[in-house]
Amino acid sequence: MRISTNISVDGRLRTCEYASDEGNCFCVAEATGAGTLITRFKSGGDVLDQTCEVSKDAKSVLCDYLKGEGAIDFTNSGAYERITVDAKCDRCKGEIARELDLKKPEEIRSVPVVPIFVCKSCGRRFYSMTDVYLTRLARRQSSLFSANELREMEKNEREFMTNVREHVIRIFASKKITRLRIGVNK
Repeated sequence: MRISTNISVDGRLRTCEYASDEGNCFCVAEATGAGTLITRFKSGGDVLDQTCEVSKDAKSVLCDYLKGEGAIDFTNSGAYERITVDAKCDRCKGEIARELDLKKPEEIRSVPVVPIFVCKSCGRRFYSMTDVYLTRLARRQSSLFSANELREMEKNEREFMTNVREHVIRIFASKKITRLRIGVNK
């Protein structure tokens, strides 16, 4: 399979949608101020994966990331096409944007562990956390967990992920950031 990838004027790389084991998805690669951020989305805007690499060579990082998916064709496309999210603000029904899309890639110095979205009308912030994303994050960042927690994860990953998800929900609730329900708030 060949994956068409658009290179925008600001250096962001965005693949066209392609079929994967997770359904139709696409990736964005951004050479940020701290390296290259790769984010994988479902077609409606759900985040499936997010990883940062030290290299600022976004093309090679994207090629490595998509190694098993197919060959990549690069095309210069002009302006960056922001992520379209299949959701509206639950407060004002405004359009939702990925917070990182509102910055130039070189201005991005730190990336939130859990992806953040914002209402373009009222500024309300949302987080996005799919089960797939949370599982990949926990597996990739196992150093964040104690030895006991890792044993719990090995023993019953589903229950462990439920506990982690509940903990994340409490953290964001205390900051008055609600979960973005993609495909629900129209």
